[in-house]
Amino acid sequence: MLSCTQAEVLATTGEDVNMAINLQTRSLSDENALTGEETLTNVYVFIYNSNYMLENGSDLSVTAGNLASKRWVVKEGIKHVYVIANPDAEL
Repeated sequence: MLSCTQAEVLATTGEDVNMAINLQTRSLSDENALTGEETLTNVYVFIYNSNYMLENGSDLSVTAGNLASKRWVVKEGIKHVYVIANPDAEL
């Protein structure tokens, strides 16, 4: 599952910004999917600033039940957001 989007939020320098990520899929069924691959159970969210410094280091994991209401507070500026859905136990 890959996706990319670009959004701009105007803020005063140094101001906190609330971020939310909306995860969507095109289909709920895939005949090639393995058991459990069609359900989103948990995600890891990594939010980096323009210098690739991790901004949410203590708040990475989100369970499926909390996805709709999860928010992150980060400083204004360019962000690089990486989301890993249903990671293996080794991660």
